Amino acid sequence: MPGYPVLPRAMSIEEIDAYLDSDPIPCLLCGHSFRVLARHLRLIHALSPDQYRERYGLPYSVGLAAVSSRQRFEELLRQRVARTPPRKGRKKAKPLVHKPLEFRGKERHSHYQRLMATRRLNEVNNLPTDFRFGPDHLELFIGRVLTGRTFKDVARDPDMPSLAWVRTAFMEWPRLRDKFEQSVETLPFPLQAKLKRLGPRFAAAVARLRERGMSIQAIAKVLGVDAMSVHARLPKAAPPAPEPPPAPLGSKRKRR
Repeated sequence: MPGYPVLPRAMSIEEIDAYLDSDPIPCLLCGHSFRVLARHLRLIHALSPDQYRERYGLPYSVGLAAVSSRQRFEELLRQRVARTPPRKGRKKAKPLVHKPLEFRGKERHSHYQRLMATRRLNEVNNLPTDFRFGPDHLELFIGRVLTGRTFKDVARDPDMPSLAWVRTAFMEWPRLRDKFEQSVETLPFPLQAKLKRLGPRFAAAVARLRERGMSIQAIAKVLGVDAMSVHARLPKAAPPAPEPPPAPLGSKRKRR
């Protein structure tokens, strides 16, 4: 058909709403209209619905079907849910409400996943994909951790990468990792315990207080940590020397 196929591009919110509200829904590759588009995409264009969505920037939360078909599917689902007796202790399912271009991912990684989705969309549309976390982001992440926050807490910030990326970055930039370990060693013991990175300075302090005859609970109270952390850093006692094996019977010569 004339005007088709539509070139891959990121559609605006208004264009997406107008396209998904059409009845029947047209195929942007050939121009033919259908009530449900998924089967046509697989048979004619050898594309999955997700590949078609990435090609034109369509949201994943709305099916590729006409408005009347989507309403009919929702009504059938409501009837099926109403006929199914609820299990004991389980709440009834609520129908999903469509919000255009709503990103529904894990809360602590939503910003990172959104940026990665934008990068994949730009690759499909032949747009520049120069986004990448780098050493500057790792230094900023380390700076926030050194203020006393945990790794998981910092990873929930919308402008911070995930914990998996931080682990990979520590292996990629060992200089920053060593700098982080040296900075952690200078922190107070309660902050080190919060980060689960009690180092040799803490072990030396525990051994020094133990030599004075202090108990584990007293050492934990002085250093501001829990007793289990102190017990794990106690100097290991030397194992007892093994006893000599008993002499075999009849080894001594009898006197005449």
